[in-house]
Amino acid sequence: MSPEHLRLAEDHAETAAWKKFGPYLTERQWGTVREDYSSDGNAWNYITHDMARSYAYRWGEEGIGGVSDARQLLCLGVGLWNGQDEMLKERLFGLTNGEGNHGEDVKEHYYYLDSTPTHSYMLEHHHPRPQLRSTGPGTVRLTHPELGKYQLYCDQGPALLFCDNDTKGVRLYNRPAEGKFYKGGINDYLVEGNQEAINAAQRGTKVAAHYHLTVAAGQAQTVRVRLCKTQHAAPFTDFAQVVAQRRQEADAFYATLQQGMGGNMLSACSDTEFVAEAMRKLRLSIHVTPKLNRGHLTNGEMALPLPCYTRVDIDMQKSGQQFMFCENSMGVVGMRLPLASGGLVFHPRSMVASFNTVSSLLKLLRYPHGSFARTQTHFHD
Repeated sequence: MSPEHLRLAEDHAETAAWKKFGPYLTERQWGTVREDYSSDGNAWNYITHDMARSYAYRWGEEGIGGVSDARQLLCLGVGLWNGQDEMLKERLFGLTNGEGNHGEDVKEHYYYLDSTPTHSYMLEHHHPRPQLRSTGPGTVRLTHPELGKYQLYCDQGPALLFCDNDTKGVRLYNRPAEGKFYKGGINDYLVEGNQEAINAAQRGTKVAAHYHLTVAAGQAQTVRVRLCKTQHAAPFTDFAQVVAQRRQEADAFYATLQQGMGGNMLSACSDTEFVAEAMRKLRLSIHVTPKLNRGHLTNGEMALPLPCYTRVDIDMQKSGQQFMFCENSMGVVGMRLPLASGGLVFHPRSMVASFNTVSSLLKLLRYPHGSFARTQTHFHD
């Protein structure tokens, strides 16, 4: 049994809370129905991307490539600034419906590359709130009545910038200031040079470790941080070893599970290279898809592309045109879609029909095992 299987068993038995922290931090909380308190239900315009850096949310948080506990009481994400833009990049950029075409989608390009079920290894190409205080160069102590105490260590001892995760009403609603340090204070300090926007006492409910890096074209820079319950005199001594070990454990775990999945979903699989290699070893691979795409280049010894409903097809039944409601698992958007038209491009009944075709083909081909690797759905243009 691999170390990841042991973690899953411990989590199931509730002897260890392996899933307490994970990639639960939403990439976009602004412009969502969860934060909509408008009188007309216009969630897209109630909190825009421009407002997000100054608005303290009620039902969650947001961040780039972040992790958090399951309730988003403690959130850790990446913030970037190129020295020129008018704001920090702390969340995915996007437009409201009235500002751009298909505006509810973020205008970003990003991938989730690898993750174990317990999130022991991950890779990416609210009240009461935690109280944060600096306890040394690049070191933050977090205290929360439910989470307890945590230590955040930031390699190389960068400057720590503190403010509070409170709505800046004076900017959003022209409301008199009720405090001094607001959400967006780190942005105002770095971008606008406002020295009063951060707390010189090195405490608050939001903190950033300030790294100044130059990343050449085609190159990369590494920033190491470590969040843990215990104190460490040398928190980064075994950092590379732990990361390498977790990667090996993730590979060992998926080696026992994945028999190969291909198609456009290849890049979204937990380990793309491993899955592609396994896919090519199959005797038979079957793709259920509305049109040919790059995914068909990765297949088994024999490949069968099977059709399904396309974007121009409409599923009209006695009750009328069929619709479904879906919500992105990352909490980005919820929508009502017509089946097999508009934004949805496959239909369960067409899948069943394709599977019936598969069974017939397998009999005709006298395929001994009568099994296939996966099916594919194609959700984008």
